[in-house]
Amino acid sequence: NDFVSAMVYWRETITIARKLLEMLPASQSLEVRYEDLVTNPEKELARICGFLGIDFENQMVDGYVVDAASKLGSLISYQHRNLKFAPMQSNAYKWKSALSMPDQAIAYEIAGPCLESLGYEPGRKRHVFKLSKKAYHRVRESLVWRLGLPERAKRRCRSG
Repeated sequence: NDFVSAMVYWRETITIARKLLEMLPASQSLEVRYEDLVTNPEKELARICGFLGIDFENQMVDGYVVDAASKLGSLISYQHRNLKFAPMQSNAYKWKSALSMPDQAIAYEIAGPCLESLGYEPGRKRHVFKLSKKAYHRVRESLVWRLGLPERAKRRCRSG
């Protein structure tokens, strides 16, 4: 649940998924990047439709906003509230401002080659405080786990 474990999990999951996709003929798989989908939805949806052999319709870009409320009912209010809105383009590269420089260096150490193979910018590759920040993540998560802190305390711990 900590940042380091999350990065390792992401790298392993992506690596396995890509190896499985390599077993399929190219005509049976399509890789879609979230960043491309939110920054240029018409182009990406048209590409996806072409792959699926269906016609692109403009309603595909934002039609889900209308349909989501009717299909999800009250669930949309608390579990899926973001379905009321189009994906925010600013979230596409949010990591650049959300991750500290030491955390970017940690992410690169763990998943750099995988990130680069997917065409992602590496962010900060090195930082003088990388090792101490990595230790901080491990110690904090260990304490949260060992002390059995309630979920509210875990969230407070994560933000602090």
